[in-house]
Amino acid sequence: HRLVCFDMARVKDDKRLYPIVAMLLTELSLDTIRKFPDEIKYFTMDEAWSMLSEAMGEFVEYMYRTLRKNNGSMTIITQGIDEIVNSTVGTAIINNAETKMILNHTDKKQVEKVGKHLGFTTEEMKKIYSIRVNKECREVFLKQGNDSFVFVLEVPTSEHAILTSNPVERNHLLMLKKIYGGKLEFAVRQWEEDKRNGTIGKK
Repeated sequence: HRLVCFDMARVKDDKRLYPIVAMLLTELSLDTIRKFPDEIKYFTMDEAWSMLSEAMGEFVEYMYRTLRKNNGSMTIITQGIDEIVNSTVGTAIINNAETKMILNHTDKKQVEKVGKHLGFTTEEMKKIYSIRVNKECREVFLKQGNDSFVFVLEVPTSEHAILTSNPVERNHLLMLKKIYGGKLEFAVRQWEEDKRNGTIGKK
């Protein structure tokens, strides 16, 4: 499969099951890397800090050190800097992550802490503070190597319909999907029309 997703939320609290699943996930990932040496591979862990212990912690550190040598990349997504700073895995991430992406934050102290531990310059911090978010788009700060930029992200309406985390918009699409007999393409087209007309959540 070109995309494989594992939801560990119900597993991480089971002291018997978690080590087994972690081991299987580790072996599966390594087997995939070896099986497709020429394919570009992306390994992403979202909100993973509660699992970065014992086997999984060692696995993440290993992946950061070796995956880029095997035509791949490792990404950790987190909402705070404390988890990175206070773990040996975090040190490996900082030392091996060539690209850092920062979204908008309202807590200035957290931003300052991020800048300190990731080594951002004064000019880079100004770029981070300049990040804007509105209904049409959002901006992100991206640093790769010694280069840094602020990018504007605009998602096409059709993709927004599918990817949105807004509960009203998401539930509206699910309702339309039922109306159109499970056909997502038709539901998305109607969702786009409802978005233009301002009727989302009103049907």
